[in-house]
Amino acid sequence: MRACAGTSTYPGPPMRACAGTSTYPGFSATPRIPETMATRAEMRKVRLFQDLDDSELDELLPSWTEVEQPRGTRLMIHGSPGFGFMVILEGQAEVSTPDGATHKLGPGDFFGEMELLDHRGRSATVESKTPMRLLALVEKDFKPMLLRHPQVAYRLLQTLSRRIRDAEAR
Repeated sequence: MRACAGTSTYPGPPMRACAGTSTYPGFSATPRIPETMATRAEMRKVRLFQDLDDSELDELLPSWTEVEQPRGTRLMIHGSPGFGFMVILEGQAEVSTPDGATHKLGPGDFFGEMELLDHRGRSATVESKTPMRLLALVEKDFKPMLLRHPQVAYRLLQTLSRRIRDAEAR
């Protein structure tokens, strides 16, 4: 993981950011935002983006912020308002639902979409189990991404459908 120097704040806990980057609101801890951004090749490894061509990936990349979080960080807290959508590039996280169920997330998985779709608060708590490298998309860019890239919306719906079926099977 890359280290950063300097500080920046938003309405919430302080955040450390590297020179030339922006901060991402919505974390319950202090994320590190590296100087370099994810590459087109890294995004292509994420199933959500596999159907996009190079020009579409190049269009999307500037909207995302790369964030690093240490092990043990609560990335999202059940019931809290949402500020963004997250895609895991590296690391592992655990999702805990109010009914006590847990499941693991890893590279290529995403979270945070439900609150951005229905504005009813986070449906679960997500905690990093290892150091993590994530891509973060702020709420204002989420719906435009889905409208401009219906293949991303379709992949997101496939995942939501699988999650609903898994939850019903428990």
